[in-house]
Amino acid sequence: MRLTDRDFRLIRDNSLSHLQSRDQIVSIYFGSVTRANSRLRELVKAQFLTSLRTPFHAQTLYGPGPPCG
Repeated sequence: MRLTDRDFRLIRDNSLSHLQSRDQIVSIYFGSVTRANSRLRELVKAQFLTSLRTPFHAQTLYGPGPPCG
């Protein structure tokens, strides 16, 4: 997987925020929900982000991936 500048900014900002909703990520980094969902799925699969489903939100929340090392 090749990371883009946008991916690096998203991962960095997410790590600083500790948790972001999909809508927050879409409004800052993406022009469409479909593209955001696709890229977020790839970043979770590559373990750069972690996804969290919660009954309190109608969407997935994203946090930093597992620690390295």
